[in-house]
Amino acid sequence: MNEGESEARPRLLLYAGTGTPVSNDPDVLVKTMTGLGLVGGKLEHSLADYLPGERFLDHITFLGCSPNIALSPEEGKSYCYIHFSEMRPSPVLYASTNTVPPRCRQCEQVMRDWRDCSEPAFCSRCSVEARQDNLMWRRQGALSRWVIEILNIYPREAVPSEILLTALENASGVEWRYAYLQT
Repeated sequence: MNEGESEARPRLLLYAGTGTPVSNDPDVLVKTMTGLGLVGGKLEHSLADYLPGERFLDHITFLGCSPNIALSPEEGKSYCYIHFSEMRPSPVLYASTNTVPPRCRQCEQVMRDWRDCSEPAFCSRCSVEARQDNLMWRRQGALSRWVIEILNIYPREAVPSEILLTALENASGVEWRYAYLQT
């Protein structure tokens, strides 16, 4: 398992792009998402895990005709919850079984050595540095210093709202994107 891989649970990964955040305190993001109603109470015995809030479904749009998602421990063993990570000093690779090799954003060449992209590397075709914002992950992986995981969400089952992504950007000072990682 890579450093950015968490336990084997499908998840919607919200991740920060490059730039210098105005704060590296996860509480800034918790307060922002709590203010939106996306985050509810803390999970018992956890410092960084939260239940979905009363307006969770306003900010995470579920696709398909009849999604079945447990929003509390009482609703099912694989219930949805939100995990806030600390900011890392350098980008971490977040990948899983559904992650395919990313492409270079400049020339679109497939990066064959993508598992090594947490170290400085260069595209063999155009020589652009193969780091965080220079790779296209097709929403199946990420390279980031700061993430929020919404666990027990299956790939492409849900999409975060623009309001949520903009609120995270306003709170942190960096752009936020999303990806899907499966078990």
